Amino acid sequence: VRALLGAGADVNVRSTDGTPLTQGEKMMLYHTSAEDTEAAGVALGWTALHLAARSDATDVIEVLLEAGADIEAETLFKARPNHTAVDSESSNALHQLLDAGANVNARGSSKATPLHDAALWGEDAILEMLIHAKGVKLDLKDGEGNTALMMAIDHDRQRCVQMLLDAGADVTIKDRKGKTAADHAQEAGGQLRSLFFAETGVTKPKVTDE
Repeated sequence: VRALLGAGADVNVRSTDGTPLTQGEKMMLYHTSAEDTEAAGVALGWTALHLAARSDATDVIEVLLEAGADIEAETLFKARPNHTAVDSESSNALHQLLDAGANVNARGSSKATPLHDAALWGEDAILEMLIHAKGVKLDLKDGEGNTALMMAIDHDRQRCVQMLLDAGADVTIKDRKGKTAADHAQEAGGQLRSLFFAETGVTKPKVTDE
């Protein structure tokens, strides 16, 4: 990758509109992550930094950042490199990107932040890193008005729920339907409901038909 950059490849190249890539740029993307390039990552507007983040390739990330890679570059679906690191559980890449100044609260096309994504997929180690990241906002809402805590509840991610509660996530925020985290927990039922109300001491809401 370093050699290709030295030969003139654009470190931020991507193709979302059919614009032809130079051979050097094609090779740079391919050598960053052949698997993801073959899986049409380029067609989604990924840069080499997105691909390297997805592959947890910290050595490549270092080279790309030194060459001026845009750490906040967005794909066709508004995902930034730290989103792709979270989605692929690339903890080393995520740590490196955050240290380099990546926006921990960056929003994707659904307005979800990396914290939402980690809660959705139940990525405990990633979530812990994000919770302790400088500047993180625990209670941002996605496009549906859900916080990361609500996301964890809805997908039965008990460990993530515990971590977010321990970190001080706000249980009083309402989503677009006017439901709080307590409402989500009540509807979830089972062990997650028991965990939520035992940890928060919140009064259980009455379940009503929508």
